[in-house]
Amino acid sequence: MAAHQPDHTDENPEVIIRYDLHNGQRTGIDILPTAALMPFRSARRRQKGRAREDLLSRVCAATATGTRLPGCTAIPYENSDQTEDEFLSRLRQTLLDTGTAAASVEIEFPESTLLNITENMIYTLSGLRDAGAGVVMTGLGHTQTSLTLLRDLAFMGLISTIKLDRHLFVTDPGDIHSDHPLAAALLRIAHDLGLKTRAEGIDSRQTLAFLTEHKCQEGCGQALSPALPLSGLTNRRPSTRRNPR
Repeated sequence: MAAHQPDHTDENPEVIIRYDLHNGQRTGIDILPTAALMPFRSARRRQKGRAREDLLSRVCAATATGTRLPGCTAIPYENSDQTEDEFLSRLRQTLLDTGTAAASVEIEFPESTLLNITENMIYTLSGLRDAGAGVVMTGLGHTQTSLTLLRDLAFMGLISTIKLDRHLFVTDPGDIHSDHPLAAALLRIAHDLGLKTRAEGIDSRQTLAFLTEHKCQEGCGQALSPALPLSGLTNRRPSTRRNPR
């Protein structure tokens, strides 16, 4: 499938469309980690922080008004000068200020961050989950993966989805079926725990076929749709269905 090329070459990519890997429908958008949303405290990075905060507000405002954004918007937490508690507090306030329903967003946390989860963070995550927001555990397969952590967070109801890391799919795309037992195992475990499954870095037909075969539900990557600026998404006509295969 030839990926659609957006006419926004003068803008930095900020989002990528996420698809149902089995019926081709759009299920949401992922904010790219390179367009991370946390403001920074240092004067040297203050201007960049304001731009990122503006992106969060723009995404939430567009989501709240239904401005051609498909499904749930996944918002990444990236390690920075801001703590997890500060990030969640600011996100919750932005949702209130823009009138965005919590059910229309998902918060992505790297596995490395959730390994050191605090009581305050558990309380805030529980509140967001109760309000309908999704919580996605990302980075699975990038470093050592803790199956115990995955089980405990699922049983506590603190996460709703896992997201397989792109590093699982870049070693040898031509031999993907024999080279990625970890991805297949993680998908089986997630299904058994009642979690939704998602993958990033779907940049080849082999990767897409592998994930479809192992019942991964959603994903994004160059084989489905390229990254684009938020303005490119909100200005384009909505598509009801796109078959990634």
